[in-house]
Amino acid sequence: MLSGSVTIATASQILAKARDHWPESGVSTIDFTGVTEADSAALALIFKWQRDSARRDRKIRCINIPANVIALARLYGVEELIAP
Repeated sequence: MLSGSVTIATASQILAKARDHWPESGVSTIDFTGVTEADSAALALIFKWQRDSARRDRKIRCINIPANVIALARLYGVEELIAP
């Protein structure tokens, strides 16, 4: 579960921490319930995790994505890429 800010200022820290918790197989669920602030960096992280998962023949699922991140995805025309 992610918590706090998921922004350009925190993205590299989140990415580093996520590596420590990444399962070797199966489906990973990334829960945004605890996120208090998010910007387009959240989309970048989702896409990075999707690419990394695909390279390892794994799947990820993102749930409870903040409304503003979904709105950004819609604005950029990539909403279908983050759909659960």
